[in-house]
Amino acid sequence: MTTLKPPSQPGCAWIEDCIEVCDGDPVFIEENGVRANFAKPRTRQIRKIKYDDCYQKDPEVLKADYIVGLMEDVDVIVELKGSDRKHARDQVESTLEEWRSSPIRYPKVVCLIVYGRLEGRARKAGRIPKISSSNESLERDFLRRNKILLWVRESNSHHFRFAELLGESGDF
Repeated sequence: MTTLKPPSQPGCAWIEDCIEVCDGDPVFIEENGVRANFAKPRTRQIRKIKYDDCYQKDPEVLKADYIVGLMEDVDVIVELKGSDRKHARDQVESTLEEWRSSPIRYPKVVCLIVYGRLEGRARKAGRIPKISSSNESLERDFLRRNKILLWVRESNSHHFRFAELLGESGDF
């Protein structure tokens, strides 16, 4: 008999290995002290896919940490990173390339890097690097090469809204 693992947060339930559906608000993902919160629109569910070393297990492939999706609408490829934003971009780009042909992909895709600087022996997120034009440069270059929006943001208590990530105004 297989033991079911507990949900990653209240309001979520596993629907298969590596994939949860969430009704809670906010829905969050977190690794090594770097966290991203997603505001859940009313009456909508959010799908969380633990992508790195769960859904995509190939150790030779660069991959993002999660894919967070507003059910049947948009997927957000998310990399939670300490400080190496260029490596994070490479991980997101590799995941995007593979995800474009996935049978469970939603119609729209955007990408997000959430970062904090790693400090000390415990390698936990510490002070945030100063915001500079390097974030905007990464975003512009990614858009030019992939025709997909990439957002590079600090790890904080900000709740990402799916409409904002799509560059739209709206309720979702």
